[in-house]
Amino acid sequence: MKKNIKTLASLTMMVAALMVTWGCSSSDDDKDTDDNKKPNLGFVIGSSDAAPKWSVDWSANDNAPDWQSPDPTEFESWAVLMVKLDSILAPYASEKDMMALFINYELRAASMPSSNLNGQIRDEDGNVYFILKVFSNNMSGSTVNFMLKYYSNNLHQMFTLEDEEKFVAEQVYGVDEDFEPPMFMGSSKYPVLTELKINTRFTEESGITPSSGDMVGVFVGEECRGVKTLTDALESTFIAFPVFGREEGENATLRYYSAEKNSVLTFVDTFKLTSGVKNISINI
Repeated sequence: MKKNIKTLASLTMMVAALMVTWGCSSSDDDKDTDDNKKPNLGFVIGSSDAAPKWSVDWSANDNAPDWQSPDPTEFESWAVLMVKLDSILAPYASEKDMMALFINYELRAASMPSSNLNGQIRDEDGNVYFILKVFSNNMSGSTVNFMLKYYSNNLHQMFTLEDEEKFVAEQVYGVDEDFEPPMFMGSSKYPVLTELKINTRFTEESGITPSSGDMVGVFVGEECRGVKTLTDALESTFIAFPVFGREEGENATLRYYSAEKNSVLTFVDTFKLTSGVKNISINI
């Protein structure tokens, strides 16, 4: 399945309008009984000693590639591409990482991360860049297959994006403005990407007020597949973040950590991880 190199910070994919609603209040018949004074909100509340350390485990076991830079004397055309590593993978970057560009499935550029005068691969903002000089014998303006590959040495994982675009010779890309392809979308470990969008309603019965530091996590079994930490209470009504799957149709559960209550809410109902956008509504 091709992953579009041109897709930058936003994830624009086909909308799967699957609405799942969790949580319900007690019925009128139940309100007068002692056992049903607390509404069934569709989740289980557990105590926590501290904020949970939820994170996606990106480690894999892919072998390091043997990419060799092409001989420039064998090509007629060239272009320069400066790639900014996306913010999800940048924290794991090392000087042993590699990036390569293939044209029509032939290696046409390979590079290690660029470094500053101090020999550091990260700038003051933590950004990591790769500079690729791309060689080609194709006529400028012809449409070719581009495949951008990135190997993370710390994660032992290959990330691949593929697209068909026009090759324009003697051009420089990614210098005047950042070119930040979402390499995480081409993960060999998590090939299924769900853009989860959660509409949240907090009920008086729960006694929970959203606040900064609250967290939302998606789990397959006990494995975290996506997490979002709220920076303020306003984010709680509409929460969007990527969730990563190993295969189509995995059953996932949602957990919500309340910083105010220092409690984790585990929702009873499950939903399936599928490629594209998934909209969910929950009551807390």
